[in-house]
Amino acid sequence: MTPVIEANSEYTDLLLDVMPQGETTQASIRTQVIIAEYQGTQLAFPSQWVDEVLFFPRQQLYQLPFYPPQLLGLIPHHGQLIPLVEYGDVATKQTNRIKAQENIRALRLSAHMGEMKGVAIIVDKIIGTMGTE
Repeated sequence: MTPVIEANSEYTDLLLDVMPQGETTQASIRTQVIIAEYQGTQLAFPSQWVDEVLFFPRQQLYQLPFYPPQLLGLIPHHGQLIPLVEYGDVATKQTNRIKAQENIRALRLSAHMGEMKGVAIIVDKIIGTMGTE
């Protein structure tokens, strides 16, 4: 079984269902990778690292002014507040800050990411998925 993307709700949350752990098939030898782009940089995430692809209006973002610049704010989602972070250089604290865009896309990380579980990483677009061996 490969990851499936399905639309959900009026503001189009995209859910990624991944193969259950312990299921062994020929497909389990392959890894699905989600390819995204952020400000001209292509990023690849193993599908096990991603719980959801989020799409939401910018007005839903609660900004946090006194935190590191990579933490853009919090997003209300299914009764929880999800931290939204930006890809950037953490060591130098440089960030590109999201441009004024009406809607925001982000990848919400799964339990496979340990302490980063539930954090959403902003992306400009989802390019697609690719299987690797």
